[in-house]
Amino acid sequence: MGRMRERAFGELLCHVRLGIELMGPAVGPVGDTLFVALRITGGVVTGLGPDKDVLGGVDFALVYADGKLVHSGKFVAGAPAGIMLFWYSGTSTAGEDAYDRLLDRRLPARSRSELVVHVASTDTEWSSLNRRPLTGIGTIDPLASELQFVLRTLGL
Repeated sequence: MGRMRERAFGELLCHVRLGIELMGPAVGPVGDTLFVALRITGGVVTGLGPDKDVLGGVDFALVYADGKLVHSGKFVAGAPAGIMLFWYSGTSTAGEDAYDRLLDRRLPARSRSELVVHVASTDTEWSSLNRRPLTGIGTIDPLASELQFVLRTLGL
């Protein structure tokens, strides 16, 4: 059962660690939603070939009153072999107090993130993954200014 479950999540590709910071106060509320822009300030992609430094990016997130955070982000990573564009969407369970904390200009606590990730790359090691859906499971920790996840292929 364990081997079958591991295969369902696909092959482990790499680890992604992103530095994040708020670009300004949360916008809203609009209904039960806040808009939060997160600047991706740097980071690193490790585990497949040479490490790739994250050059920058942005995550335009929506935070709902029930504590669900919905991500929509893009960032660029580079190495001597080539440049990679990553884009992702998905959710984090930020906790029921996340919405109120952001309204009070305070950051929510660490929470689990589940993402669908895509890559477009000029790097020959990564070109087979171009436009293929990947999964990212990890955490967002606004207090530590970090979003990190393990990147895997999707499916068998």
